[in-house]
Amino acid sequence: MYFPAIPVAPNRRKSGMPKGSCEPVSMLLLLAAFVMAAGTTVRFGALTDDPVDLSALRLAVEYVNENNLVPSVTLEYTENSTDTLAFFDMIRQGCVQASKSIVAVIGPRLSSQVKATSPVSSGLSLPQIAPDATDPTLDNLRQFPMLLRMSWPDSVLGVALVDLVEHFGWDHVSIFVSNDDYGTHGLVEFQLIAGRKGWRVHTMQSFDPTEDPTDIAVTTQLQVIKNTGARIIVLHCLAGYAQQILYEASSLGMTGAGWAWVVSDGITGLDALGGGANGTVPEYLRGLVGPRPPASNGSHGEAFLQKWSSADPAAYPGAGGDTIGVRTT
Repeated sequence: MYFPAIPVAPNRRKSGMPKGSCEPVSMLLLLAAFVMAAGTTVRFGALTDDPVDLSALRLAVEYVNENNLVPSVTLEYTENSTDTLAFFDMIRQGCVQASKSIVAVIGPRLSSQVKATSPVSSGLSLPQIAPDATDPTLDNLRQFPMLLRMSWPDSVLGVALVDLVEHFGWDHVSIFVSNDDYGTHGLVEFQLIAGRKGWRVHTMQSFDPTEDPTDIAVTTQLQVIKNTGARIIVLHCLAGYAQQILYEASSLGMTGAGWAWVVSDGITGLDALGGGANGTVPEYLRGLVGPRPPASNGSHGEAFLQKWSSADPAAYPGAGGDTIGVRTT
């Protein structure tokens, strides 16, 4: 099930993982709708691999309670942190949270993480709100009956990428994706439409994600792509991996004049590709093209961003800046 959220300001985070502190206020209002009895305390679980997400969540709970956005209802939460690829640990922590009388769970962030933890929420009939998971296969209500998503599926992204490639008149491409649910399913729609249009996909390469993006092995795949002769590369992965891929691609002479990298919103939607200490952007990160999530204010966006920007980073890691996730309402 898909519940769209209203975007706000683009994220300025420098980490290599996608920003998950999206729609914090609207998520909580949606969650509170599950239990609306006066004088009720609504407790929910939160599971993430990002401390900045937890900061956004804590501030959002404070904001909702302070402003009495859900009259006579008080929000509480229990949180757990885990590593990005620690799927078994996420399942275990989901079970622990379920034992604490929660009415729903928010997270995790990524499609693979959501798939790993969904058996817990489905088995216990516990609503699971996924702010960022975009894998189109999550639309399967029989398999994910308790899942509520707040980001558009990657089938929408595929159409946008087709329009972009067609705009430039390109019809020969290579594809490079991460070997996970986000990567392998994210460009299915793009490939189907490309096939109908008679475009030639010279090769589709993939890499195995690692906890540390700098540990990925991509040289062999890049060499295969280079040898095909195609100079248009569609890259679909998370921003931290993209930075490493483009760095290695530059050493193989695959960036700059004569090359075009079409990147997905897992890359353009973040500023995680950040430049050097003096604010400059490395040469190999220049010239990327791709769709970017829209930015606009929701009814609580401005007020919440003010609370975020005035928060103490020592108490709320990542807070204190001018912007937060791609969608904050």
